[in-house]
Amino acid sequence: PPHAPAAAPHTVIGGASHPSASTHSLRAMAAALAEGGAAESTVLPEDGLTPEFVERVVDFLDTEVLEATFEGVTQHDSMCFGAGILRKDDHSTVVATSNRGAESALYHAESYAVHQFCQINNSRDMAERINPKSVILVSTHEPCTLCLSAICFSAMNSFIYLYDYEESATLFNVPADINILRDVFRSETYSKRNSYFTAHKVSDMVDAMEEPLRSRLHEKLASMREKYLKVSALYQAKKGQGRTANIPLP
Repeated sequence: PPHAPAAAPHTVIGGASHPSASTHSLRAMAAALAEGGAAESTVLPEDGLTPEFVERVVDFLDTEVLEATFEGVTQHDSMCFGAGILRKDDHSTVVATSNRGAESALYHAESYAVHQFCQINNSRDMAERINPKSVILVSTHEPCTLCLSAICFSAMNSFIYLYDYEESATLFNVPADINILRDVFRSETYSKRNSYFTAHKVSDMVDAMEEPLRSRLHEKLASMREKYLKVSALYQAKKGQGRTANIPLP
C-alpha cells in the first residue's frame, strides 16, 4: 500500500535533464471533454506538452513535490500543498517546495515557489538569470487567487495542477480557495487561457496522451492521489490537535 515518503529538504534547486520517454506527438483532446468551459481546459499541441514532459510532470509530483509536501506538514505544521518549478527545455528541477503558511500567510505553496525562484534569480548576474517564461510552475492544487496573482506578477506564463478547487474542498477539507473566488470575485472560475498564463490540469494532460502511456500514467496518478490523501490526513490530525494555530485561515 502507498506509504508516506521520507522527509526531504523543502527546496530543491538545480537538477539534471531527463531523457525522452516517448517520441509520439500529442494528439488533440476531444472537443467535448465536458460541457461548459471545455474549450478553456483543452490541451493543445502548441502548448509543448509532449509525452516526455507529461510523464516528467507526473513523476515530479510523485517524488520531489510529494516529499516537500510531506516535510511541510510534518516538520513545519503547514497545509498539505506542494509546488515546484521545472525548466521547459530540459525538464530539470529549479524549485521543489511546499506551503509555509505557519510562517507567513503569503507563503502558499505556489507563491512560496515563486519567492524561491526570485531568490535564485536575484542571486545571479543578469546575463545568467532564468527567463520566467522558460519555466513552468507545477502544483498539487489549483492555485488560489493569491497564487494566481503571484504567477502573473512573476511573468511565468503557464502552470499545471493536480487537484482542482472542488477537490481541494471535498477531498482535503480546504474550501477557502473556491469560497474566496465565489464570495469576493462573484465567480466560479477564472480564464484558463488568457494573456498572462495558460493553465492545465494533470488529468487532462494525461487524457491527451496515446496508449499505452495514457493508461500507465493514470495508474500512477491513482497511486499518487492515495499518497497525497495520506499526507492530508496527517495535516487534518494536526489541525484537530490545535497544532496549526499559526495558520490564519486553515
